Amino acid sequence: MNTTPGASPEDLRNSLVDAILQEDVSGLRDAGVETAMRTVPRHAFLPDASLEEAYANKSVTIKENPDEDALPLSCASQPDVVHFMLVQLAVREGDNVFEIGAGTGYNAALLKHLTGKSGQVTTCDIDPDVTAYTRRMLDANGCEDVRVVTRDGALGASRFSPYDRMIATVGMWDLPGAWWDQLAVGGRLVVPLRWRGLSRAVAFRREERVMRSDSVKMCGFLPVIGQDGERNDYIDDDRLIRLYWDEDQSIALDLLRDVLTRPKSLAWTDVTVGPVESFDGVWLRLSATERTTCRITAKPAAMEAGL
Repeated sequence: MNTTPGASPEDLRNSLVDAILQEDVSGLRDAGVETAMRTVPRHAFLPDASLEEAYANKSVTIKENPDEDALPLSCASQPDVVHFMLVQLAVREGDNVFEIGAGTGYNAALLKHLTGKSGQVTTCDIDPDVTAYTRRMLDANGCEDVRVVTRDGALGASRFSPYDRMIATVGMWDLPGAWWDQLAVGGRLVVPLRWRGLSRAVAFRREERVMRSDSVKMCGFLPVIGQDGERNDYIDDDRLIRLYWDEDQSIALDLLRDVLTRPKSLAWTDVTVGPVESFDGVWLRLSATERTTCRITAKPAAMEAGL
């Protein structure tokens, strides 16, 4: 990214997009998405962030969680993830698009740029504070015609359906039936599906009887409010190490309470992951074949203590 002192928002924006394209090894490209991200001013949707923060390839929190151990309640997604998911979505001019997870309104503004004047964009969020923020940001940036709805995104918004494109910017554990009902045959759905403690951006095409995926990439998203497929808890008394697993996994947490005090053992798999390869393939195969696959996170203090 361009870190030159006094660089203009346009320079910073172009530098960010250049870096995203250079570092993306997926091979997926969309000139329309690139143009939208070079045009729509991300910083204008993040008035409390500096220009450097707005154009860093990082997520930006817009609503903190009162629980210090919990994830934020809402944030602006990391730009490279935004780019990849919009490429997956393949929005066309004139499309009718539904977004689940309103965030800052930046994504909705990008979608409106892609659909053009003849297209329609509806974004929704279950949190009224978030939708109020989204409405203000969209109105302040010339996107008054984007609809903002306060409701559970799992219900969709049938009033404005059928949709040509649907995109979720919150981690989901399942695909709600309302989305199937409201997505047109031949339409596309991009969603961060979350299982075994990790999210993957999965692109689906709706056929007559099935949803068929054609691309997938590991990503990170805040979990949706309302679905409860994931379990998590600490496995140590100091609350430094956390385990994430799904409701269909028979994991007895009580049996793991003393696991960190047991003698350590190391077993190599003989699997080698190259320097530019993603671990996604390893995780995906493990989650599909090993029922006990789950995710562990550790705070820095746990690493320093040698746990």
